[in-house]
Amino acid sequence: MKIKKLKEREFISKVDDNINIYFSTALNNINYKKDTIDGKENIKKLNELFNLQKIYYLNQTHSDIVIDATCEEFYGDKDGDSIITKNKNLAIGVFTADCVPVIIYDKEKLVVAAVHSGWKGTFNEIVKKTCFIMKDKYNCESLNIIIGPHIKSCCYEVSDELQQKFIEKFGEDVCNNRMLNLENCIKNELEKISFIKCIESVNVCTYCNSDLEMHSYRKLKEKAGRLFSFIFIK
Repeated sequence: MKIKKLKEREFISKVDDNINIYFSTALNNINYKKDTIDGKENIKKLNELFNLQKIYYLNQTHSDIVIDATCEEFYGDKDGDSIITKNKNLAIGVFTADCVPVIIYDKEKLVVAAVHSGWKGTFNEIVKKTCFIMKDKYNCESLNIIIGPHIKSCCYEVSDELQQKFIEKFGEDVCNNRMLNLENCIKNELEKISFIKCIESVNVCTYCNSDLEMHSYRKLKEKAGRLFSFIFIK
């Protein structure tokens, strides 16, 4: 992973052959919240910065709905929390401010996905569901997964009830003293899937990280902006 700066914007980036992955930061308070004026402008600016034809995203609802954007045209008007495409020069992305952005790709089949996995999506295994759709529909057999910046177990305290639900489903290692580890939940749900090649993490907490500026809903509530995590095929 590298830090890339473009015209006052900052991204955690990875390029793997034709696959381009970017996780925005909150440097200069850049915000990608799609229902704000500056958010819309910043999303639009990405087309120019990365020479993209289009950027697709969803109306995120904390669901386990997966949308295939390969043959459809839309701009935030479909409900869902995971988006897949095979189209080149088309970015797909998700908005977060503590929830987990997960990027998935098969660089041999050139199929990519972006997933918004909050606690509800994580509990309902939206990342796993996306992986199986990619395999069933596009015969993906070597998936790479990158877990982006999110609120980590150092800062994510949950209720006793929620802790118990997650421990029962994902195992003892996902919650300790009510501090929930969403990353471990995702890793645990994927560990027995044979067609996943590797899982890596940027290892950045949106709430307490001091090296990179991040948007955090838990910290700033309604004043929080949004990060945008996206992937495209060149």
